[in-house]
Amino acid sequence: MQLFKAIATDIDGTLTHPDRKLHLKALEAVRMLEKKSIPVILVSGNNFCVVSTLADYIGTSAPIIAENGGVIGFKWLPKVLGKRDDVEKALGIIKKQFGKKIEILEDEFFRKTDIALSKAAIGDLEEIKKLVTKESLNVVIFDSGYAVHIADKNINKGKGLEHIAKMMKINVKEIIAIADGANDLDLFKTSGYGIAVSNAHPQLKKAANHITTKSYGEGFCEAIEYIYNNLKIKTKNTSP
Repeated sequence: MQLFKAIATDIDGTLTHPDRKLHLKALEAVRMLEKKSIPVILVSGNNFCVVSTLADYIGTSAPIIAENGGVIGFKWLPKVLGKRDDVEKALGIIKKQFGKKIEILEDEFFRKTDIALSKAAIGDLEEIKKLVTKESLNVVIFDSGYAVHIADKNINKGKGLEHIAKMMKINVKEIIAIADGANDLDLFKTSGYGIAVSNAHPQLKKAANHITTKSYGEGFCEAIEYIYNNLKIKTKNTSP
């Protein structure tokens, strides 16, 4: 049986309630994992400052993945992987067409590689994608469930996880991923095992090795119980 050495988890929709408030039982489960010397990797579309702060307060020990793989690193030591030039060009095209209706959620002081737009201001996402595709820019536009992102086409959560695995000196296939969004597909493809919580996007469920019966933070807790009962994961009491 495969021996796993770490867990990577999405935050919004996985460690939270539906209203994005952190799920306390899920946080307790994360701390329990860390006490057992199972490193937890926080993975998010949020900016590095947000994810670093959460890692500090939650108490995770592993490097983090922010901006959907665009920025990675240990707490407060970011490494930027994504390129922003074409992302900004794409934003310019969108703003020229849709003007003031487009609302940017954060400025580049906080967000280094991708640009997050308010979903409320976006009408037909496919129309925006077609508009940008005509210009042959190296970008991807997607709905994370909480915002519409314009990002470097070569960057995703899976690429970020590959870098994190090297930093942790483990094989990326020794990592279990738990998540809910369509933007977590590459995370599942890259990791050794993918668990989708019940509220997950249909595409992610199709790619999952296991789907929980419970949703959001409760689903995360169920996923951890499933891991203990069905998979082999290295703890401080596990022989190499």
